[in-house]
This record gives sequence, C-alpha cells and structure tokens, in this order.
Amino acid sequence: MNMVMMMSFWVLMIIAVTQATTVNPSDIPDMPSGNKDSVLYSAIKDEVLSVEHGDLIKTKRMGNVQLFSIYCPEKDEPLSDKARDFTKSLIVGKSVELEIEPSAPKDLNGNWRAVVWLVDSKGDRRCINKEVVAEGYAKVIIFPQSVFNTALWLTAEKEAKHFKKGIWGLTPAEFKKIKGIQDMRDKEGL
Repeated sequence: MNMVMMMSFWVLMIIAVTQATTVNPSDIPDMPSGNKDSVLYSAIKDEVLSVEHGDLIKTKRMGNVQLFSIYCPEKDEPLSDKARDFTKSLIVGKSVELEIEPSAPKDLNGNWRAVVWLVDSKGDRRCINKEVVAEGYAKVIIFPQSVFNTALWLTAEKEAKHFKKGIWGLTPAEFKKIKGIQDMRDKEGL
C-alpha cells in the first residue's frame, strides 16, 4: 500500500510541475513565431530603460521585470539607493536577455520574473541577478519549484556575507529596517 501511495504522490507531483511550467506565449509582447511553442528555454531579447530599485527593472518590450529569486532593499530602506545605482550601472541602456521563470512568470504586482543576462559582443553572458547578490545588495530567495539553478547565487551570497559586503555589513539595527529580508529571516529562523 505504501508503494502505491508513493507512486501516486510522484505522479501527482509530475503533473503539477508540468502544468505549472507553462507560460502562455501570447502574454509575451512581440514573441517571434519560432518561439511560440516554448518560452521555457528561449531567452527574450530586450533593452533596459530604467531601474526602479535594485531588483526591479523596466524594459522596452516586457515592461516591469523583477530579477528572479533575489530580494533587494526597497525604497527608503538602508542601501536601497546603492542597490539601485549598482544595477543601473550594469544594464541601463543595454540589451539583455530575459529568461522568464515558467513556474511563476509574474509576481503579485504583475511584474515579469526573470533571470537577466547581459551578453557581450563575444557572446559571453553575465548573470545580473548573481552580480547584485555578489555585491551584497540582495538576498537569495529559494523557489523550490524553479527551473533555475541558484546554487552559484547562494555561493555568491555566502561570500558577500563573509566579507560583509552591502547589506551584510549593516549593523543589526540597520539590517532590521529592511522589512522584506527581515520577514524572510523570521520565516527561515535566521
């Protein structure tokens, strides 16, 4: 009986994950017809117009895009301006590739969730999400259902903590002013 229950569980999990990883291509502005079948493995080329805060950008095609799986200080919280300025220095006015998170393509505010890549003329890709974390301006958020491997981001976060970069160098009193991170720390028992 246990084996039957276990098999049923895994079948239901596979069905749930398969259904959750579908992004409706018609939701993506100007999606080339060759990519209509699957958004999961195709990067969307876009141009960054502005940076609202460290992990929220505005692009020409997609509009507001949340850098997936990271959390930066919000407006009026410690280091929010530095986080925004750092992200701005990397990508404003530049072409990027967006990989939309298929299990949760939009956040509660209707912003697209994506891993943002800066691609140079040689084709080398820099993950902006990871770079913001590496400079200590963001905390990694784990999404177990995600298709993206954030292990390198966690390593970057660990190093930023070790060297007390960005938010990890704040005093405990300053750190507590970053509401979203504090809420996550409380949930994680940190």
